[in-house]
Amino acid sequence: MNPIGVWGPVRLLAGAQTGIGHVGIRTEANGAVRLAFTVESIADRERALNLRLSLRPANHDGPGLETVIPVQAAPGVTQVEHAVRLRDARLWWPWDQGAPNLYMLEATLYRDPGDPLDRVCETFGVREVYLERSAERFAYHINGRQVFIRGTSYLPDLYLSRVTPATLARDLDLITDAGLNLARVHVHVSPKALYEMADRRGLMLWQDFELNWLHDYSAAFEARALALQRAMFRHLGNHPSIVTWCCYNEPTMLLLHRENMLLRPAPALYTDAVQQDPTRPVFLCSGQRAHDLERAGDVHTYYGAIWTRRFTDVHGHAPHLNTEFGFESPPTRRRCAPGRTCGSARTTWRGATTGCGPTRPS
Repeated sequence: MNPIGVWGPVRLLAGAQTGIGHVGIRTEANGAVRLAFTVESIADRERALNLRLSLRPANHDGPGLETVIPVQAAPGVTQVEHAVRLRDARLWWPWDQGAPNLYMLEATLYRDPGDPLDRVCETFGVREVYLERSAERFAYHINGRQVFIRGTSYLPDLYLSRVTPATLARDLDLITDAGLNLARVHVHVSPKALYEMADRRGLMLWQDFELNWLHDYSAAFEARALALQRAMFRHLGNHPSIVTWCCYNEPTMLLLHRENMLLRPAPALYTDAVQQDPTRPVFLCSGQRAHDLERAGDVHTYYGAIWTRRFTDVHGHAPHLNTEFGFESPPTRRRCAPGRTCGSARTTWRGATTGCGPTRPS
């Protein structure tokens, strides 16, 4: 169930005539941090302001830094870029590789130091992601170290309005307790709390855009999709847990309808995604493009489900990266005692998931 409309809290914030609109953070494993701000003003003239930047550890005892930069805030939107280098930077690692070290950026915009106009805080991690994508090797590298991906697709609920921080925490506990180090946020943008928890826990995320299967392939729809994808990058781009963007899920679901893949909007979404964020690998789409090792390369497999009748048909299948896998599990041979239902035993019988009980098929 793709989310439509307003499904979360809404707040109206009042502020000064000039404030900080957005903060973008990009990092390198050597401690370099590139900051990009938008300063938004409804004043009728240019104002000479200052932007105080404080970068400090959020969950460790490493060093931080502080600096002040001048800003000429013109009416409308002013772009401000600044680069710093953290000394002895503590890197963000997936949980099975090291500590998920985080930093807090506090940016304060002011003319008078004692009377700030606006203040924003962003948590980020210092890390680099590289995907080696070729016929010989298909491997993720975090901070120069190869990482073996063990993941699962993730949908927190049929309706995102029912999702709470408690349910997200429970799910992420189950994911990491199972030994997995990546979750694919499947064809939706989850509540912000998911990404904050993944940052702190060192759980990598593959982030899908919200397009799934077949859509309009007009120029007007492509423009709307591009605007929404850019909004996703702005909303989530500072989270170190996100290691991959994916622009579309299975756009060739019906093989005779390839317009979304070949015409619009998938090619434009991919080109724009690479330009918007060159620091992460981007997938043109997920599934059905295993041969496209420059822009895609993952597969979806459903042996024993919608593809074939036997789950053992998966034997011998060795893809580079499998981002969806499903099969109908064989029924259990075990029966419970009469009158009992075994809550821990689950079986699939002709596609219907059932509990194990005295009246169930064995």
